[in-house]
Parts: sequence; C-alpha cells; structure tokens
Amino acid sequence: MVLKSIVFLLLFSLLGGEGFVFSQQTIKGFYLSNFQSNGTKDWELKGREAKVYQNLVEIFDMEAKYFRKDRMIDIKADKGKLNRERMRTYLEDNVKIRSSDGLSLFTNSLIWLKNANLINTQDKVVLTKGTMTIEAQGMQANTSLEKVDFKKDVKIKFSKEDAPQMITIDCKGPLEINYKKGEAIFKSQVIVESEEGKMIADRAIVYFTKDSKSIERIVAEGNVKIYRGANVTFAQKATYLNEEKKIILEGRPRLILFPQKVSSKD
Repeated sequence: MVLKSIVFLLLFSLLGGEGFVFSQQTIKGFYLSNFQSNGTKDWELKGREAKVYQNLVEIFDMEAKYFRKDRMIDIKADKGKLNRERMRTYLEDNVKIRSSDGLSLFTNSLIWLKNANLINTQDKVVLTKGTMTIEAQGMQANTSLEKVDFKKDVKIKFSKEDAPQMITIDCKGPLEINYKKGEAIFKSQVIVESEEGKMIADRAIVYFTKDSKSIERIVAEGNVKIYRGANVTFAQKATYLNEEKKIILEGRPRLILFPQKVSSKD
C-alpha cells in the first residue's frame, strides 16, 4: 500500500527537511493523516499540542481515527508518542477505543504498530460489545479489532437485555475472540456460571451472535464437571444450547446424585 502523508509544511521541515535541525519544537493543533493509493483516507492523528523531536512526536490530548470500509475506529488518550520512522505510537493514560459498530475498549496504555497492523498492551483491559463485557490482563489485536487475543486472568460476562440473569465465564487464559466468526476460544481452566449452575472444563468455545448480544451455545471439552444444586455430572464433552436450556453430554457421561436429607418432621 502506497501511503501519502499530509501534514503541515512546517512539521515536515522540522522533522526531515534539509538544513533544519532543532532539538524540540512545539506545535499547537497538531494534525497528520494518511491516504490509501485509491485516494480514500486510511487514518488521521491529531492533538491539542505536540512537541516535535528528530523522529519522535509527543502528542497531548491525542485522538486518532482509523477508517475501514464498514466502520470507523476512534482512539483517544491523554498522551501519545509517535515514532515517525517506524510508524509506532505509544498511548498512555485514559486510553479509549470505540468503533462505530458498538465496541468499546478501555486501558491505561497501548502500543499501536501501524505497519504490522497490531495493537497490544500488558495492562488490564475492559472491552464491551452488546451485552458482552470482557476483563483481562494483557491483550493483542489487529487494528480493526476483528480478532482479539486476551492474555490471562480473563473474565467474560453476558447479561440479558430483558432479564437480570447473567452468564459469567472465567479462565486463566489465553482467550481468543473472533468477532467475524462470532466465537470465543477459552484455553485453560474454564469456569462457566449462571443461576442454573456451574460448569468446569479444561477448555471451551463460546459461540455468540454477531451483535454480541447473546450466547448461542457453549462447547466444553476435557474433564467436564457440571454442578446443579448438590448433584454433579461428569463427561469429556458438554454442549450447552442456550435457547433450549439443554446440555448434550458425550464421552462416558455419568451423574452422581446426592439426595437431600428428609427432616423427621416431614
């Protein structure tokens, strides 16, 4: 992709113009944008103020917009540092990402690698879309946020719009989410809880609607244990169908019943 940079003439002369060498310059109302070869805007970056060094631009009250065919992604932070040569941006303090299709992400720091089409952070992140909320420690995603990998200590919640019931899924991590496919892959020590009971498994795949408003089904595999009241069910694979509220067990399923004690007064 051939990118054309548009920026104030003054900024170009400060950053790379021959005969100009400054240790630092301050620019009010900083603005930088790039276009694709077909003339459509790829992204833009602006800030209230910028301090310009040789290959580094320090931006205050930064806002970036990333334009895709089907949506626009808005990124904000109190501070940003742009390496012009590597097209690497480091964001810190109150980092917020919102997309026009309803996805929101909050964290304290973020690295945006434009040429690699990646964003990542080691800090705690909170992501919401539809009725889905995800909390995790560390994240990596493509810039369009269509595929997101959460690193560890992952918790995901699905709340119902018309009822207070909530499904919560925890795992040690990692968790991979593909929004285009509508699936989330949990890879270690998975715990699924709702008011109907609790399910534990080595790993699980959650299939959700494209608008992320509800779960369609959960497929859990490996040492599956399902707790309902005092009763426990064991299996190697369990498929939970959310709409039917039904569980299909595979792989030597067995049920252990713990009868309730009957009072002598009954």
